[in-house]
Amino acid sequence: VSTRAGLWLGLVSAGTAWIDDVELFDISPRIVTVPQPGSHTISLESVLDDTELRWRLDGAVVTAADPLYTVPVTIAGASRLRVGLFRGDHLISRAGLDLHDHDALGRFVDLEHLYSPRYAAAGPGALTDGILGTEQIADGHWQGFEGQDLVAVIDLGQPTDVSTVRVRFLQSVESGIWMPRVMEVNLSDDGRLFRPFATADHAVDERRMDLVIQELTARAAPDRARYVRVRARSMGQCPAWHPGAGGAAWVFADEIRVNGE
Repeated sequence: VSTRAGLWLGLVSAGTAWIDDVELFDISPRIVTVPQPGSHTISLESVLDDTELRWRLDGAVVTAADPLYTVPVTIAGASRLRVGLFRGDHLISRAGLDLHDHDALGRFVDLEHLYSPRYAAAGPGALTDGILGTEQIADGHWQGFEGQDLVAVIDLGQPTDVSTVRVRFLQSVESGIWMPRVMEVNLSDDGRLFRPFATADHAVDERRMDLVIQELTARAAPDRARYVRVRARSMGQCPAWHPGAGGAAWVFADEIRVNGE
């Protein structure tokens, strides 16, 4: 959730004041999430004393009548979490996070090629944390893979009927980030022997210069399996027409969703 901030300075009495420096601090509530299958556990933090945090789950603006945060809260399913920082009845700052639910939420992800430490997002579980990225590539929700395919095996914990696998990718040609050539999904009962499930491609022009976020969906008749392998095939190198020709091309992904909303 983005908000606009306004700064107003005034004198308590008539006169002239000279100012040579103004420091601005982010006082937005901090939201910490811990995903687990079927739910998120949410912790909220404030940087200001003598304030209260209030929250709601429907995406609407928080008011002083909404529930007071006191201890971590477990939220089942999908929600549009909104948090307000209050002093008395006065809303000082706010923050928000949309939380998504699917069958891979909070599940272990085994990566064949590790993400770049420059774009690690939330680390090993970022691709199944139920949080999507924004148009800011360094927002902490995109994982970047430099010069390598994204190959992820997700353990669903138990045999599950898989009908769709969706992954969101980002393309920013200026930054050397492209959509994958194709996305291939395979399933397995034991994590060793995999069988084809479905593939997904796209029509995004590799020379398109504006930023693109697109979800690829692999869909087929339901197939029962415990393990899901996703391979997003990278361009490998920046093409000859690109200023970074010959350098490593990036693949950026924010979430792998199995079934779900």
